[in-house]
Amino acid sequence: MGAIATVILSVVTQVAPAASAHRSAPPRAEEHTIQEADQAGPYVIGNDKGRTKVLGEVRDFLWNRWQQHRAGQLEVTWISKEGEPSNSKFVLEYDDHRVWSIEVTIDRPALKDSPNAHTEYRIYSVQRAKLPDADSGIGDDAQVPGTAFLLVLKDADGKKKTQI
Repeated sequence: MGAIATVILSVVTQVAPAASAHRSAPPRAEEHTIQEADQAGPYVIGNDKGRTKVLGEVRDFLWNRWQQHRAGQLEVTWISKEGEPSNSKFVLEYDDHRVWSIEVTIDRPALKDSPNAHTEYRIYSVQRAKLPDADSGIGDDAQVPGTAFLLVLKDADGKKKTQI
């Protein structure tokens, strides 16, 4: 991953995918209530030496809750190499069609090169990928720290939206 996080700059409107046995289920009452323990952040990820540790914590939070279908909310402020902040919010929840997903909201300064200051989209697939310098792949059930993998977030059509 480069010095700054890659962020999609256009608003995406999607139709929810057909319910599948793997990712859809009737939500339980406790999954609609995000407790304080299920909130993380706001994290700040810049270009300093603490970046790897913080990225690992962000990945761990998202991956663990995704795998467990556990509702949660994560806030991250990404600082570009130019010093500009971009605020992201990830809400893990069932969508209106009872399909497990992540609602992503991104707010960034309106710069002349990126006119879209506000972006929203929904994620329906989260996959772990090996880091470029890793020796082997990472299975879904492997117990490894967030500093040892990347997360690839995809929309309902399987299109990669971002990588963390």
